[in-house]
Amino acid sequence: MSTSVRRGHHFLVLAVVLLMVPVGCSQQQPLVRKPLAPVPFLTLGQQLAIINSRAVALATLRATGSISLAYRGTRGHQHQFQANGTLLVDQTPALSDSLHRTAPDMLLIGTYLGQNAFELGMNPAHYWMVNHQNKQAWVGRSSRAGRRSALTGTMPIEPQRVLQMLAITGLYQTARQRVAMTAALRSSLDRIYVIRLGKNGHTWIRRMLFFNRRSGEITAVILFDRAGHSVAAAGLSYYRPVATRGQRPGANAPKVPFRVDIWYPAARAHLTLKLAHASLTLRAPPRFAFATPRFSGLKVVRLDQAGGSR
Repeated sequence: MSTSVRRGHHFLVLAVVLLMVPVGCSQQQPLVRKPLAPVPFLTLGQQLAIINSRAVALATLRATGSISLAYRGTRGHQHQFQANGTLLVDQTPALSDSLHRTAPDMLLIGTYLGQNAFELGMNPAHYWMVNHQNKQAWVGRSSRAGRRSALTGTMPIEPQRVLQMLAITGLYQTARQRVAMTAALRSSLDRIYVIRLGKNGHTWIRRMLFFNRRSGEITAVILFDRAGHSVAAAGLSYYRPVATRGQRPGANAPKVPFRVDIWYPAARAHLTLKLAHASLTLRAPPRFAFATPRFSGLKVVRLDQAGGSR
């Protein structure tokens, strides 16, 4: 592994740690603060119940705001976007799967002057990324997502990883996945570990989530590869309640982070999503909203083919 990539891993972890440090108080505030009440201890089961009930409440999500994306392509060229962003998520298929093998549908689109600049998407058949400015697209089969043959590093940013960084999906104990945690009595942050059970007894930590017991919110996520190296990280902040379109959020309304920062060192990528509005209403039938693009007029890289392109 190159030195630059290793430094990226260290920076990635450091960035997440810094995101969890509270902002310093203003000089105008009194020097003496009333001590906060002790944070109640939560078991792993209680924390998973909070996360999974939130996933059910966020079965569908539509959010709009501003988005910035920068990444370095396979030939070293830097690509940058500043655009209006629309995020669509449909967890209904995943929530109805008792074996928890079905992934949610997701679409993230950046538009500039009314034209699509880029998009990231996934549905039960495919996952894809499209750079409309360069007329380039990457597409793979969802059935092969996460396999080494598909994740060759050809795709700059993978929608599966973006969805994992958003931390709005459920966490379940399955035949191939275990969930564990560590807690510190003097800190309100617990670490939740999503452990992947591979073949031949190979086991590795797939994700680590920082859960705030005081707020019930996930503040940061780190994603690891099979070798134990950190490959992506996210900071989640400014949680706000959301409701169906036209309704005001109630006292028990689910919350989503209105700011998401994602780092992906392998492609020198940084994605920032700042939401302005969010609701539980998709406004379009899922079969249309998450349909695989036709890719007409684009140079397509097929991630599941040895040749790689069309």
